[in-house]
Amino acid sequence: MTSTKAVGESGRSSDHFVPGWPYSFVAALESGRTSWCQILDVLRLGPSEDIAEVTPAQVRRVVEDLIDMGRWQAGDRDILVVFDAGYDASRMAYLLEGLSVEVLGGCARTV
Repeated sequence: MTSTKAVGESGRSSDHFVPGWPYSFVAALESGRTSWCQILDVLRLGPSEDIAEVTPAQVRRVVEDLIDMGRWQAGDRDILVVFDAGYDASRMAYLLEGLSVEVLGGCARTV
């Protein structure tokens, strides 16, 4: 379960963390010079769901939907799928094998 910080008003020291549900988002980012983006899919994960299992299935479904809708066609550049440092990018690439995607993952910071 994730937490959300609730900030106290007017500088009071009543800040506290409230339990929340984790969500998995898939968003499209415009490839040009604008900051345009579009949420394509959102899943609320239950307490027993594993983000490492849900995410590749979610991404696969979104990519297949884009292909079915004609938003990607043979000859187009591969779809770039970017994961933050909390994901194992090599595992995601393996689980997304067979799709026209390139996987890019952030590196975890080590101390």
